Parts: sequence; structure tokens; C-alpha cells
Amino acid sequence: MLTHVLNCSTGYGRCNLRIITQTSLWLICMHLACNASAQVNTTAKSLWHFQRIADGVLVKYEDYELIWLCERAVERDAPPSRHNGVSWQWNVEPKGAILKLHSTVVISVSNESVHIALLNRNLLRGCRFAALRTDGSREHGELPIAPESANDSIIVDSLCKLYVRTVIGELTIEVNLSATHGRIALMHIRKRFISTDVESSEVAPPTAPWGFAIALRYTISDAPSRSSSIKTTVATRISSNLELTIKFTPFRIEATPQVHVLRNAHKFASTDLVQWDSRLEEAFLVPRPRTVKRLGPPFNIGPTVTIRWDGSQPQLKSVAQQLARWLQERYGRIIKLRTFIAPQDSATNNTHVWRLPPDNILIALWRNDIPKSFPSNFGNWSFAPPSEGYVIYTRPRCAYIFGGDIAGAFYGAMTLLGLMHVTSSGHVQLSSAFVWDAPAFKWRGVHLVADDYSIVFHGQLLKRVLAPLRFNKLVLECEYMRWDSQPKLAQSWSMPKEHARQLKRIAEDNFIELIPLVQSLGHCEWLFANDQNVDLAEDKDVKYAYCPSNPRTYDVLFKIFDEAISTFQPRYFHIGHDEVTNRGRFGWCPRCRGRPPYQLFADDVMRIYRYLKSKGINVMMWGDMLLFPGEASDAALGGPPYEIALARTLLPRDITIVDWHYGISRRYPSIWLWKREGFPVIGATWYHWLNIAGFAREAYQAGALGMLQTTWTGFGNNRIALRKFPEQFVAHVVASEFFWSPSNRSPYDLPYDPTEFFDLLWQGPHIEPHRGFCIAIRKMDDALRQDKVMRRMFASALKLIQVPKHWLRTHETLLWLGDRRDSSDIPLLRGKLIPNAPQSIEIQLNRKVRELVFLHATAFEVKDGTVVGAYEVVTDDGRIMRLPLIYGRNIRAWYDEAPLQDDGGLPMFSGSKRDAPAQLKDTSRQTNWQFQAFTAWSNRELSNATPVRLWACRWELARCTDEHHGEAKGDPIAHPPVGNQPGR
Repeated sequence: MLTHVLNCSTGYGRCNLRIITQTSLWLICMHLACNASAQVNTTAKSLWHFQRIADGVLVKYEDYELIWLCERAVERDAPPSRHNGVSWQWNVEPKGAILKLHSTVVISVSNESVHIALLNRNLLRGCRFAALRTDGSREHGELPIAPESANDSIIVDSLCKLYVRTVIGELTIEVNLSATHGRIALMHIRKRFISTDVESSEVAPPTAPWGFAIALRYTISDAPSRSSSIKTTVATRISSNLELTIKFTPFRIEATPQVHVLRNAHKFASTDLVQWDSRLEEAFLVPRPRTVKRLGPPFNIGPTVTIRWDGSQPQLKSVAQQLARWLQERYGRIIKLRTFIAPQDSATNNTHVWRLPPDNILIALWRNDIPKSFPSNFGNWSFAPPSEGYVIYTRPRCAYIFGGDIAGAFYGAMTLLGLMHVTSSGHVQLSSAFVWDAPAFKWRGVHLVADDYSIVFHGQLLKRVLAPLRFNKLVLECEYMRWDSQPKLAQSWSMPKEHARQLKRIAEDNFIELIPLVQSLGHCEWLFANDQNVDLAEDKDVKYAYCPSNPRTYDVLFKIFDEAISTFQPRYFHIGHDEVTNRGRFGWCPRCRGRPPYQLFADDVMRIYRYLKSKGINVMMWGDMLLFPGEASDAALGGPPYEIALARTLLPRDITIVDWHYGISRRYPSIWLWKREGFPVIGATWYHWLNIAGFAREAYQAGALGMLQTTWTGFGNNRIALRKFPEQFVAHVVASEFFWSPSNRSPYDLPYDPTEFFDLLWQGPHIEPHRGFCIAIRKMDDALRQDKVMRRMFASALKLIQVPKHWLRTHETLLWLGDRRDSSDIPLLRGKLIPNAPQSIEIQLNRKVRELVFLHATAFEVKDGTVVGAYEVVTDDGRIMRLPLIYGRNIRAWYDEAPLQDDGGLPMFSGSKRDAPAQLKDTSRQTNWQFQAFTAWSNRELSNATPVRLWACRWELARCTDEHHGEAKGDPIAHPPVGNQPGR
């Protein structure tokens, strides 16, 4: 039985494919099946045939191996060649379709049971049976597909008569036992083949597996009384006269063509599919929207998508371009950009109709008439999204994004990407949903330190991470830029101005406002770099702070500020002023000595404040020097001996305070202090997740402007920052979650792993389209489909095999399965037990092919090493390449749990009557000559489930045997790893 699906990768040569069978093969789906089968011998003079094999007699009806008659008492769970020295012989009386067997069976009472005859389980498994017991009771049911336990099991005890409707005919067995002690039972035994130790070398051993047994059962209590002088270690032998009557009536066989030609096989190009990425199996909404309502079936994103924006809002074009870039880079989609003008409703001229054609995505700003175009039961349309808010409505064929403003439309586009995922079959899908969302904080920022690698590292960080996470501010610490007014301050890693301008453009394209930070007063090592401006140092021994009383300080500082303002054109300017007294002596120089330190601090802030305000720029600064100890759990540095915190009463209330606290605390009281004193305040956190979540919650309750996530990786370290400080960048994911929507949930209970999600954003994904094409072998001819024997054969397997619909992925290969609900839709090739199927199928490909992948299985099991069929490829230049199908090497029965030998084999897909989901196995691979074989699907993990497996075989045509020229194309070559090969 060849369940097969064929995947053809482009490249080698134009060819046609022929499948030949010698054993029944099942083709489930697309591709080729194989197995040649022996023909029924209708010219034989006698219907019954007998061969002496090992310690018994093989009984055939015509060419069907029915029963193996034991002539020695076989030990339990031992091969037939092992016995306990007791034997008997059978007398055979064939009469037409009826066979009578007589024997006097001698066994040891110590044996629980002795197998009298073994039945071919290929004929019986899954078939209906009816049984009559010696007490007159009846039993009926189905014979099991596989043993229910590791040991032999009894199906019917005290058997008198058995009727089975096998796959090829009706079998009746009557049993007559003349012993008063003991009974006959029908048993299901574990896999057992007849021993190859035959008495005559001229007689080949049978190939049938013997899975059912007629057994004579004795127990000690059944035995006749024995003298007490007999030791219990000596087994008593008992003779029983046994008569078996076997009647077999084969079904009538309809004539079928030898070759079935498929000229119009269904080909499925996979151009709309992509290579699978396990990280994209689920949609990730980060940060989580406030309202998400899942709707019906998903929107399958095809190879070409049209993105439209409201033509009355031309500024939306940039949002459409950003979404198009992401779809192209991430999923390899072809994007068409178009405008959309909503037509007016003919009934009401004031209402527009918002309706899209299939495979379209619309981006527009919210209008009050929008809810009238959509059903209210799919979501709450009554609330218009605020600034930076948005509404998303996705349907099975289209999607709508309505933003409260331009930024809201952009964030809606980012959320739309989060609703997308890649199925295991390679489809890019957009979940159908209604989303209403808006941020809790209007100010959501990240702090970074600039150097000459910022244009690369921070540029990618902005596009790949910060924009999808919906940050809208970037505080760029840039005091080490290359300043024209102070060129000697530059370091080897200093950022050029042109890079700074490019970084600003990248930020603006992603709706992120860039705010420059130039440290002043404290942390001014940069101002004294390369022994420059030494005369401005407050403490000549520790060049850390500049002198706020020296007029030349501001001549130097304001020229640098002017360059930063010219470069960034900011609305806000961050002036630093943290940890001013951490190093050196503040207020120590002759100009400052004698003045209160808090007055020096306040005068410096006010001088910078007035300068920036004169240019229309708002001021931001750190708040730690303006807090007394006790006003915060950490970062309160304005206390003794300098008492600089007194300066906060002297500062204007329009200075934005960035209140940084990096410790984990139950409360962050300083955020309330700043609000009480009238300062606009922004909370600032570092990399600890509990600090981020806790501070964000308290800042939201206090009514803060927003939150800033700081990143302290050192100066000139951006080339190694991600490798050396990964925890700081993963913290951006956690910060985005709580800056967008603070909640009481622990950051360690998020429904995703922030580390994995950051990696997903940073590394890609960049998914390549899947190459190649699939062929579906669909319905066979009517005569074959309507054949009752064929349908019975499929019935027992199909109720167990519940393969995934449509596409199945295995080791970077897609196989088309379609909707397998009809057993007549599965191609089957001829075998000894399926004699009325075609012996071969010919598929006309007429395509260039470098590699073929088959999904297949045999209908029955045979001995390992048996050649059950072959695949043949005929090229347009007349060459014939042949791949033999060898049982145990590259194919097995659909219920065979044994691994492939010399394992070219990995399980690929598995399922059972329990509707098990498809599972990929990851076992070892080996190559066998020019092919690789592996298990495609298996359900062996499921307890109490009938084993079901489909097998896959990958055939590289460039390495096959060329039978047309009668020689092999070189020695066997080890194959490269299966995944991601060039040209596949």
C-alpha cells in the first residue's frame, strides 16, 4: 500500500515516473506507489498446496499462504525451531475448497498453551469475525490490528467454530477436540515469521507473518490426577485427538488494467508557501492589546498582497510602505501599493462604504461612519481609538487597520504583523480578529549610547525591535560625537554627524522621536578627553565635573549644544546632571569655593535652561541629585554633605524630570513627589524585570508622562553590546509590555518568553519561499474504486489513519495530502492479496526534476529485505533510472512499528483514531545508496493507540542507477543534511 505523496524539486531533467509493484502498495495522495504482486494461479490442478517448513507444514490455498501447522510443542514466545522434544504429525484430506486435518497432539501439562496452527495475519488483521464457543455462546467483532500488550492475548477461548471475512475471501475453521481436559483458543500473538531453517533447501521459507494462532490450552487444574509420588518438576504428557476443518471461498476477482496512466495529475505549485520556522507557529502580540476578540477562519496570505491606504490621507503612504517592507523581508510576499477612496453610500451621502476586494489590506484613519460598514457583533465599534490607538478587523480574505492618528495606524500595522504566523505546511496566515487598542503611557522611550557602530546596530534595533514593540522615543546619549567646534575630543569610535542624521531619519520613519542627551556638569569626562579643556575642570585632580562659574565653560558647551541641535532638530534636549558629586570635589575651584553647592547646581541648570528655551527647545534632566535620602529607595543623591536637593525649589516647573531607579522595590514614592511639586516626570528603569513592571505600575497610578528603559553598555561597545549585555536588550521586550499597558501580572508569567521573542525580532525571520511542486494522485478508475474488496481493505486502515488535511511538512519538504475522507481516493497497486489493482501507475510529469520525495507504505508486511516494488524515472533522452523498494530499507507496512534498517529512516507524520496531531520526530539519518528514507508520521507516543506510520523516501535523481546504460553512476555517496540545501 503506497500512501504517497511526491514532492519534486526543480532542477535535474524533464522526466516521467512509473511505479511498479510486487507487493500491495498504498498511495495516499499524491505520488507514487509501488509493489508488484504475484498472480493468482488459476491453472493449478489442486486448490490446496503443502510445503514442509521447519517444524511444521505450510498450507496454501492457490497461491495464498493461509496456515502453518505446527508439529512440535513450541515454547511460548520462542521461534518455531525451539521445542520441548514432543512432536506429532498431521493427516491431510483436501476436498475441493474444504480441507480436513487430523492429528494426535501430545503436549506437556506444564505448558499453559501450545500453538497448534498459526494464521497469516496479513489476511485477518482488522477483519470482521464471528465465533461459536463449545458452550453454545457466540462472539463477534473485529480482529485486532496489533497486539494489545507485549504478551500474547486471547481473542476467543473455548473455540468451536470461527468465521472470518478476510480481504481476499471467506475463511471458516471448525475445531473438534476429543480431550476432556483443555480447550481450543484463538490467540493474537506478537510478530512472528517462520524460521528460515527448512528441511529441504529446495523449499523457500514462507514470507507471511503469523500474527494469529489456534492454540490448545491446558492448566494444571485441567490435568488428570497424578500420583503424589510424581515430582512436580516432571511434566505429564497428554494426548488429544484434534480435527480441523478449513473452508476457504475466495472473492471473485475483476479484471483490471496492468498499467494505470495518469496524464493529468494534479500539480500543486508551492510558490505561495514558505519555508517553515518553528518560532512562527503561533501569533505573538507583544505588547498585548487591550481588547482582542478572535473570530472565524484565518486569512491565508498569498504570494501577492495589495496594501491600500486612504487616498484622502497621503501621510498614510509611509505606514503602508513600512508594512510592505516587513511583509517582503519577513515572509517574502510580493506587495502592491494602491490608494483607496471609500465610495459614498447612495442612501446617505455623508456615509462612506468601507469594503475591500479579496487579498487586500487597508490602512486608514478613524472616521465616525466606519462602524456602519461592519457588523457590530464582531467587536465593539462604539469607541473611537484615541491618539496612538487603533482598531484592527481581519476577515478570511482581507484586513482593515483604522488608526486614531498616523502613529496609531502605524502601531496597528505592527500588531497586524503580530497576528500573522506560519503553519507547518508553509502557509502564511493572518488570524481573524477584532482588536481595539491604545497605550497607557504617551511617552515610551529607550535610552542608548551612541558610537560609530550605532548606524548599523541601533539602526537595525530601531527597525527590527523598537518599532514593532511600539516605543515612540529614543534618548540617544551622544556627547562623544565628532564635534566640529572641538575636533580633538573625538575618539576612534566617535559617531560622525552624518550617521547621526541617518539614525534620526530611521527613527522618524518608524515614528520614534529622537532626543539627544549630552551629559553636563557631572559625567563630563568626555569634555576633558585627550587632555582637552583641562582649565574647565572643577577638580584638576579628578577631571569629572566642569566649573559652573567659568564663563568659558558655556562658550565651549553651547557650541556643542548648537551642533547637536543642528544635527537632530529636537523638540527636547536631555542635559544629564546625574551623579554630579560621585567623583572629585564639587565646589572646590577658586571660582566656586564659598558658594553653596545647591546654588552652583541650580545656576548651571538655569543657564542651560534659558539657552535652550531661547531656541524653542524643552529641557529634560535626571532627577537623582534633586532627591534627599529617604525620598526614594535608591538614586537619591542630593543629601549631605552637599545638600544639592535644595536646588529643586529654584528650578522651573516645565523641566521634565527623568526619575531613575534601578532597584527592586515595593514602592517608588519619588514619582509621587515630582507630581506633587508640579514637575512633568518620566520614570526610568534598567534591566531587572521586576523593577520594570513595578515602577511602570506605580508611575501609571501617579499619572507620570511615561517611562524610559535605559541601556548602559559602555562607550564604544556597540559592536559587542548584544553579545556582552544580552539581558539589557531582552529587557526592552518586557519594558514594551508594561510601558504600553501596565498590569498586575508578574513579568515572569507572560504568555511568551521575552528572550525568544527578542531573538525572533532581531534575527528575522527572513523566510524563503518554498521551491518545487507537488503532485496529487487522485481517484483511480471507477471499476477499481467500486470494487468491494478494495473498499474493505481501506476501511480498516482509514478509520485509524487520520492524516493532516492538505499539506504535510517533513524535513523541509511539503507534501500535498488533500482532504482524505474517501477511501476510494487512495491509489493502491497490485499485490498478492490485492490482485485486482493495477500492477503499475505511470505519471506523466513533463517537468524538470532534480529530486523526488514519496510518501508511501505497504498494505501488508513481509520479510525484511523483500523487494516489494520500484520507482522508475524515464527522462526525455530515454534514460531509465530505477529505485527498488526494499521492505525494511525504504518502506514498511502502515502498521509496522519496526525501524528502517540502516536507518535512512525518521518518523515524519503520525496519527491515530484518537485524532492525534501531527508530530515530527528527530531521529538519526543515514543514506542508502541514492536515496534517503525516513518515517514521515507515527503515533507511537500515544498509549493504547493502534500503531500507524507513513514512510517517506527522498530520491536524488543525479545519484541513481542508469539501467538504460546498464551501469551505476558512481559509488554510493553520503548525502548532505536534509534541511536548507541550495536550489531546493
